[in-house]
Amino acid sequence: MPRILHHGFHRLPQAAIIIGRVVLLVVGLAPGFVATSRLGAEDPPTPEDSYPRIFIGKPDGSEMKPLVDLDEYKSQGSPTWSQDGKAIAFDAWRPQIGETHVNAKVVVVNADGSNPRILGVGAMPSFSPRRNRIAISRYAPNQGVWIMSGEGPERELALLDPEGWGADWSPDGKQIVYAVYNANAANLVVCDLIEGVRVSLFEAGKSPYSSFFWNFAWSPDGRKIAFKGQRTDGKIEIGIVDARGAKDGLVTRYEGDVTPNVAWSHDSKQILFSRATPERMNRVQLYVMDASTKDPPQLLAGQDPERANVTAAFSPDGKSLLVASRKPPVKKGAKKSP
Repeated sequence: MPRILHHGFHRLPQAAIIIGRVVLLVVGLAPGFVATSRLGAEDPPTPEDSYPRIFIGKPDGSEMKPLVDLDEYKSQGSPTWSQDGKAIAFDAWRPQIGETHVNAKVVVVNADGSNPRILGVGAMPSFSPRRNRIAISRYAPNQGVWIMSGEGPERELALLDPEGWGADWSPDGKQIVYAVYNANAANLVVCDLIEGVRVSLFEAGKSPYSSFFWNFAWSPDGRKIAFKGQRTDGKIEIGIVDARGAKDGLVTRYEGDVTPNVAWSHDSKQILFSRATPERMNRVQLYVMDASTKDPPQLLAGQDPERANVTAAFSPDGKSLLVASRKPPVKKGAKKSP
């Protein structure tokens, strides 16, 4: 799986904006940041159902149905819930007119699929606890981690870090975690929105990771952050780091290639992720595993074996599941799973 690459940034004139007690900088950025699509290694096939689309169903992956009808925005990903379970956000773009992930827009919809709103340019949204703001990532020429009003960028838009990528809001709303890159090393940074300070979770110069992939996740109890990372020796894994820093806890929970999506169960006991499933024609399917044991991951039993289920998120009450799902065409000569 390709990883996000950071190149040099050139800072341009800045203007300060206050969010709470934090001064954020609104800036323009020179090109130089390259990012890969977040929805799997395959190029989207031409059949309509082969574009990833957000579905909602039961937590075992069964009874999935499309969340919302957005004919124009055929490619959808990175679904997330608001903490109160009343709203859902995801990113989407229009491949039929030549758009790619770099053209992604943030979409917000009620949990029942009603009242969809295209808020503006951005990807990988994360709600603040009261849904007043959304943390997003943006591509060149305005790349970085941004904070946007829950009503859209016209109301409020501020840059949190031009060198950040991917972002997840802490459950208490006081912090945001995102990834940064420096030469061949990568780190996770927690920005304290109250005090305006940033803390790297790995000691400077001692991070064992060369990259962190998008859609890492803060546990609902606020104690840990789960991620897909690539170590400096090339090994790919799902890791769990203490939200206070690696010195307080870092474990490798699963070693092996997975898609760039990690999510928690509502009780912070299980981790949800996806990977290729050999017995299902290497379709990408969803798995859960205990966060605190070494038990092997378990395939979500209710999934359609002929669909590719990539990014996903459990609802705050654990009763529903959002999935970015598509149905790739069966290759000639391939055997269908039983």
